[in-house]
Amino acid sequence: MAATPPLRAPSTVTPPVPEKLPRDIFQRSVLVNSLLVPANLTSAAMAAFRDVLLSRPQLKPVQHVPETGQRRLLLDVSSSNSELATSESSHNDAADACTAIASDPVAPLENALPSQAVAFLKEHSANSAVQLSPFPIQMDIHQYTLSEILAKVIPPSVVIPSSFETIGHIAHLNLLDETLPYKHLVGEAILLKRKNLRTVINKVGTISTVYRTFPLEVIAGDDDLNAEVRESDCRFRFNFGEVYWNSRLGDEHRYLVNLFKPKEVIVDLMAGIGPFAVPAGRRGCQVFANDLNPRSYHYLCENARLNKTRIECYNRDARIFARNLIRCVPMTAVAPHHPSPASISPPSSETVTTAEGEDRTTSIVDSRSLPSRSSSSSSSRSSSSSSSRSSRSSSSSRSSSSSRSSSVTPSSSSLSTRTIRELKLEPSPESMSGGPMHVDRLVMNLPGAAVDFLDVLRGLWYPYRERAAEIRLPLVHCYSFSRGLDPRPGRQPTHESVVADLEERITLAMGYPPPADTDYRVVRDVAPTKVMVCITFRVPPEVAYASQQLALEPVQEEPVDASSGQSSSSSSSSSSSSSSTLESVGEKRALSATEDSSVSSKQARVSS
Repeated sequence: MAATPPLRAPSTVTPPVPEKLPRDIFQRSVLVNSLLVPANLTSAAMAAFRDVLLSRPQLKPVQHVPETGQRRLLLDVSSSNSELATSESSHNDAADACTAIASDPVAPLENALPSQAVAFLKEHSANSAVQLSPFPIQMDIHQYTLSEILAKVIPPSVVIPSSFETIGHIAHLNLLDETLPYKHLVGEAILLKRKNLRTVINKVGTISTVYRTFPLEVIAGDDDLNAEVRESDCRFRFNFGEVYWNSRLGDEHRYLVNLFKPKEVIVDLMAGIGPFAVPAGRRGCQVFANDLNPRSYHYLCENARLNKTRIECYNRDARIFARNLIRCVPMTAVAPHHPSPASISPPSSETVTTAEGEDRTTSIVDSRSLPSRSSSSSSSRSSSSSSSRSSRSSSSSRSSSSSRSSSVTPSSSSLSTRTIRELKLEPSPESMSGGPMHVDRLVMNLPGAAVDFLDVLRGLWYPYRERAAEIRLPLVHCYSFSRGLDPRPGRQPTHESVVADLEERITLAMGYPPPADTDYRVVRDVAPTKVMVCITFRVPPEVAYASQQLALEPVQEEPVDASSGQSSSSSSSSSSSSSSTLESVGEKRALSATEDSSVSSKQARVSS
């Protein structure tokens, strides 16, 4: 007699992942409860049964019966009906429920139907044309919700994506590793159920560049990342693969812009493509917007034109831009252009490539219209406004000369390289005679590192310390992430812990504690243990007029690939994390007097 082989645990076999959605598994016939009524009672019946009408995608709950001219209302009054649409085993239960309802249309439904529906049935109980009966409906994939489709094709042990971000026609997912084998099915299902979308992408890495971009993969639909979105009554165009954009921050953008008052001077140091700057310009504010990413600068200019907004756009390091703007050091603007990412010069370079003859529309104001020192006699808004007008009139001859030089329109392939004068880190004594430029609000929207940039405020108004009584220092709106001072695994940080963490970091950056009335407003939960916070405070005089300025070098200490924003050393390490990269950008390096003078003495030469 042969020995019985030992019992073995059944092996777990993972079924192969289909390349496309298996639509045939969604086709079936399902019984539902229905109510037949004469056509003249349709409105009254819909009003009475509105809370229990069957709601399924692409399935009309009220149907015409051609044979009798009646109307059939499909109902969801049985507890088994929710399973009816997804389970064949529910058919018999549904038929039994429908039979019970048909035999006694009122009594069994008192607990299942709303009171107005029961009253309707009692009122028309003598009318033979009003009948409750079972009715079969034909279902296919179009009658299923997105979550139901994914639950059918993805194993229960795999996490199903519960939400995604939409950017125009693009659906942006952040799939877990375990879901990646099913990414094409997820993408196909999204395009099937969301007719307004054409492209589905998945984030395949972290933010690892100074330009806040991250690698993406198209998993379904068109390979088209050029998007247009509407927000704050404005239109924004951009390539999602080249810039940073988060549609979940739309409410925050509107909230902050609504705080701005017409004619206020707004300085947006990390403007991106303009979610704050462009609506502020339309609101009647005087806006100076800057971003380090050349492609963000390009779309910032384009969006200003698109929304017919007069704002001044710059492509500079935020620290140098803030220092020169406040101290009214003239900065030369070059007409916005449309280069490919490979042709963009690093923003720290003195070379800017532009198309000859590019049309300078009135939506982008030449930055030579900055308030001049000679005409800025006080820090009030009115004097700043008159100073700006004076500067514009005094530079009209230079503007007309610039217009003449670009009046010849060459072919689209004809480009010229112009070398412009680099920004001075310190203004000349004669340029400081009129006081600093008046600014009402400073916006710093770089949550990963904006707190580190607060060091630029220390000593920024030091040359004007003797006129401190005349100067109203600006409000700062600084965005930052925080895990709290004592991070707790798997738990959200408390508000007290977040405030303590941010106060410590702000003090380290500015060399002085934030004011006692600083507002710490939680914007959103970014992760289970991390929040995004908007910090609002007025620049303390102890910081603004400090004798020791924590002036920093430009960010670009190493050659930067303008198309990706990565330095040559960091591009070789694809595993570097977002936080480490941003921390390196915000690293504090004090400039010596020698370095200051060397940057200030840069002389540019114009090359034809």
